[in-house]
Amino acid sequence: MLVALGCGPSIGDVRVIDGMPHVYEGVEVWAPAWILAPQAHTTGVIAAVGMYGPTRYRETGRRRAADDGRAALSRSVWVRVQSVVQSWAEDGVSYFTGAGAGRDVVETISRHISDVPLPGAVEERAWTHPVSGMNYALISIGDEEAQDAVTPIVNRAARENQNSFVAQHTAEALRELDRLLDRGLTDTPEGD
Repeated sequence: MLVALGCGPSIGDVRVIDGMPHVYEGVEVWAPAWILAPQAHTTGVIAAVGMYGPTRYRETGRRRAADDGRAALSRSVWVRVQSVVQSWAEDGVSYFTGAGAGRDVVETISRHISDVPLPGAVEERAWTHPVSGMNYALISIGDEEAQDAVTPIVNRAARENQNSFVAQHTAEALRELDRLLDRGLTDTPEGD
């Protein structure tokens, strides 16, 4: 009976290579740990990993992986903003209108925030899998930079919602005035 005793690494083992943790994927390939857990490498930032399939041209693969990472980062920021705005809207009272119009604000912000450019996003690292040829890029943005990019959009959406709220109430007031005019302003209340 032969028993194979493993002396080498097992899939999932972690090793520090060049000061960065790497995860063993098998076939003697150690992938950077940031591919599996982009947020784990630092605090105070939002990070995402982009991927692009194998290509003959390494620079093209790297650039497209970075583009995919930026898109993933935008989605991540969008989800965080949605979460905050949704919990605010569930309170039922809009800061801007004084009414339960929070859901309208969420919808307005959703329309604007989905295409948020993140000018402070940077490509921190890139890696090409030596066997599969898959390209990976770690893209990150500081929490404050993300907030600076998103705040004007949220404010604009809230202003639009407030304008909509005011317009709606103005329209209601005008309809009420029309009803009064139709009844006639010269009618006097009983008892005068």
